[in-house]
Amino acid sequence: MIRQLVKSPTRLAEVIQKLGLFPGHRDQRDTEIQVAQMQRAINIEVADAGTQRLSAFKIGYTSRSPEEAAEVANTLASMVIHESLT
Repeated sequence: MIRQLVKSPTRLAEVIQKLGLFPGHRDQRDTEIQVAQMQRAINIEVADAGTQRLSAFKIGYTSRSPEEAAEVANTLASMVIHESLT
């Protein structure tokens, strides 16, 4: 469930726009390519608590920029946390 939530094309397109990733590329085809690149760069680890509730997770993002990697991973984690609390 968390993997689909984090790697959702709609969610990743929002992150691309929000963080200004891939500047200069804004048409639909570019967005699809960028989303696919992000999906490949995301690593998700989930700790199973044996219940239906999520107990712990780790999201990693691989980028040439450590700052960008941290910003993307933190943004995705915040989105998951926010959605699980609402």
